[in-house]
Amino acid sequence: MIALWEKLTKSYDMKYITTTLSRSSLPLLLLIGFGQFACAPQGDCPPTEKIEAPASTALAPSPQPAIAPVQAPEPTPPPGKLSSIMAGLGADMRKVQQGVWSDDFVAIATHAMKVADHPMVNASEKERIQATLGSEFGDFIKRDKAVHARAVALSKAAEKKDISIVLEELALLQSDCVACHNAYRKELMIATK
Repeated sequence: MIALWEKLTKSYDMKYITTTLSRSSLPLLLLIGFGQFACAPQGDCPPTEKIEAPASTALAPSPQPAIAPVQAPEPTPPPGKLSSIMAGLGADMRKVQQGVWSDDFVAIATHAMKVADHPMVNASEKERIQATLGSEFGDFIKRDKAVHARAVALSKAAEKKDISIVLEELALLQSDCVACHNAYRKELMIATK
C-alpha cells in the first residue's frame, strides 16, 4: 500500500493538492489515481494471487429477482362487478391513448374493440344497478350501447389508419363515457357502499 501511495504522490504536486483541495476531495483524487494504475501496462504492477472461494461457500444463483417489487398490486374487484368492468375499460382507454400518441393503429383498433366488447355485469350486479337506477336503467343501457357503437367506429377508423377520423371518434367516445359517468357514477358508487 505504501508503494502505491508513493507512485501516486510522484505523479502529482502534493503541495498543490494539500493546499488547494479540501479533505472531501481526497477520496476522489485517490480514485483517479487508482484508475491510472488499473490502466497501466502489465509490467508496472506486481503479480497478484488469484484467491478462489471454497466450493462449499459458493452461493447458487437465485431464480428469484434480488429486489422485491416496490408496490403491492392493487386489489381487483370480483369479475362481473361494475367497478371491475369500469377498471378494465379505463385500462383499455389508456392503451387507446398510448396508441394515438405512438401512431400504433393496431393498438388503437385492438383496445377500442375491447371497449366495445367489454364483459357484462353478473346477474346480482345487474339487479343492484336496476334497483339503484329504477326508471333510469333503460337510459343506462342505451348509453352503454352508444359507447359500444362509438368504440366500434373508433376501431374501424384505426384500421383505415386515418388519424383525423381516429381523433374525432375518440373524442366522441370519451364524450359518451363522461356523459354516462356524470349521469350515474355518483349514484352507483353510493349504492355500493
